Amino acid sequence: MPDGSALLTNTGNNSSLKNQGINYIIHTVPRHRDSSASDEEFVEIAVKAVQNSIILADREKINKLAICFVAGKIYRGTCNPEKLAEGIVCDGDETIFDALVFNPKGNRNIIVKAGDICDKSTHGAEAIVNSENAGMN
Repeated sequence: MPDGSALLTNTGNNSSLKNQGINYIIHTVPRHRDSSASDEEFVEIAVKAVQNSIILADREKINKLAICFVAGKIYRGTCNPEKLAEGIVCDGDETIFDALVFNPKGNRNIIVKAGDICDKSTHGAEAIVNSENAGMN
């Protein structure tokens, strides 16, 4: 999969995720920091991966999406984690972000929580975004 892309899959019939009510996984492909010319390029690719995840969730009419710290672990390398987080939350295409990240009442519904993305009790979402295994060939 190309850097910055996202792919939606279901969680299978008998998986622990499905048993919790998590029906979908969106696999994102950030780029390893060492493969990017700069921190800015690395963050830009991570932002694209998050944007593409939101677009997929919207197309599938997913009402609640839990997004992990995309590229924040094995991909991040020497990039400052605060710089990456700021890019993901603030630097995306605001038109796409504003159009898709709203609850039915029209209020932005972004909640930041620490915990295991695979534990639905942490976030209550029907779909999760995962980037830690997407770069595999």
